[in-house]
Amino acid sequence: MERLRKIRRDKGLSGQEIADHLGVSVQHYYSVEKGQKRLTEMMAEKLAEFYGMTLQELNEDEDVSSGQAGIKLPILIGFDPEGKELFEGYDTAPTEWAESGEHIYFRMNDDSMELARINKNDMLLVRRQPTASMGDIVLAEIDGKPSVRRLYTNGEQYILVSLDPASVPVTYPPGDPRIIGRVVKSVIRF
Repeated sequence: MERLRKIRRDKGLSGQEIADHLGVSVQHYYSVEKGQKRLTEMMAEKLAEFYGMTLQELNEDEDVSSGQAGIKLPILIGFDPEGKELFEGYDTAPTEWAESGEHIYFRMNDDSMELARINKNDMLLVRRQPTASMGDIVLAEIDGKPSVRRLYTNGEQYILVSLDPASVPVTYPPGDPRIIGRVVKSVIRF
């Protein structure tokens, strides 16, 4: 990740200083800078705090394929047994897609939303927010797994609807399931 090297050099720091702060070997850190090893979520959080940046500022990048400014967003893959979010890698989004609020990506893991033109393996851009409006498509934690559903409410309960015709809407008390955020864009990758 050329961006990490540039930030480090701009701040006049050595790779050894950053490695010491992260608790990794300097060889490991240089491998992350070169893109040979993955920057973990924990390392990214430590670096952002160390540099006095947000995660999104740390991950801003230049999309070399288009020449446009972009931002690297983490890809949510699931939850650990305590409900902590698990991420695997990053993907770049144009900066204007994620201008307000915090965003993540989620790769659609089933065909339950095909009627909304969201297909299995589509990359979904999700704006983090704990609530959503009637009719929004949301990413929620349901039974310990990330799930994409259309949200309805009757004032007292959430009704999460899969758009699979064979599926039955499921009703929950507010706050259960946990809403991770609102899906704002589906990105098809070829």
